[in-house]
Amino acid sequence: MSEEKEWYTTGEAAKILGVSFRTVKRWIYSGKISVTKTVGGHHRVSREVVDRLRSEVEDQFAIDVITLINEKKIVYFREVQLNLEHKYRHYETRDKLEWLVRQKKINTIYEFNRRWYFPVSAT
Repeated sequence: MSEEKEWYTTGEAAKILGVSFRTVKRWIYSGKISVTKTVGGHHRVSREVVDRLRSEVEDQFAIDVITLINEKKIVYFREVQLNLEHKYRHYETRDKLEWLVRQKKINTIYEFNRRWYFPVSAT
């Protein structure tokens, strides 16, 4: 989405936010986000809501991953994906994990051709 729109479909909002379509629907039905409905009954999410949620989602992803890693002490990339698949799409998890590594919020190491993530305090 190179051009900024005023309103997004739930699918577009999910893609921008890096969460599943189901997550956006759950937020709508729980009242976490306000939407408008088209004449056909489809939900539309405003750009302001998407912008607000962007930082919340990034913060929540960091919390979810760090909590998972701290509980298990060390996790493989695929394990992170599987444990968080109800909230985040698989193909975006790698980018989000890379961001956490760059921010020095988690550590990483390659071993036996696999990438492992572990808490910063474990080094």
